[in-house]
Order: sequence, then C-alpha cells, then structure tokens
Amino acid sequence: EGVTGADFVPSLLEAFVAEPGAKECTSLRWIEVAGEAFPAELANRAVEVLPGCGVHNLYGPTEASVEVTAWQHVPGADRVPIGAPIWNTQVYVLDAALRPVAPGVAGELYLAGAGL
Repeated sequence: EGVTGADFVPSLLEAFVAEPGAKECTSLRWIEVAGEAFPAELANRAVEVLPGCGVHNLYGPTEASVEVTAWQHVPGADRVPIGAPIWNTQVYVLDAALRPVAPGVAGELYLAGAGL
C-alpha cells in the first residue's frame, strides 16, 4: 500500500518486527513510538529489520496533549532518552522548591508551552 509512516507502542512494535513479513515493508520511512518505555534493544532491532526507516521516541503525559519531547534513534544506542522539547514547548527539571536541578540530578519534570 506504500505506507510511509506508522505509530506504535513498544509492545506492538515488538510484535511487528518479530513478523517475517516486516522486512517487506520497504516503503516505511519513519516510525514514532510512544506510550510505554522504549527499550534500546527494541529500537536497534527495528532499524535492523527496517533499514532506512527513522525511529523516533516520543514522550509526554496525557495532560500535555501526548507528545512534548522527541528523540531520533541512533543505531547502536544503548538507551532511549525522552529527547528534547518539541516546537513551542519548554521542559524543566525542578527540585521540591521549584528550582532547576543540575544535569543528572533527579527532580520533577515540569512542562510549559502551547500544548498545555
């Protein structure tokens, strides 16, 4: 049918790439994955089965109209981060006093922008 893009939750993507016919989906150019944690092993398997297909992890809570961050998979990656804020969105990691925390320090994720 010439499908060029598809959205999956990781559990469905796992079932899809396990199907022998998945390799025949040569028209696919991009896959967006959201809704569950996305294991790096699965992301790497997806690009092996579908070479030339961009794989993107999307993250966001329901309250923010679903996606607020995105990350494009890099083959061989050992982790799948939530990525960077999408257009017109700001993402902050803050402590209990609502102060920004240093990179790598745990905190609460706060969102701002048009999607809220």
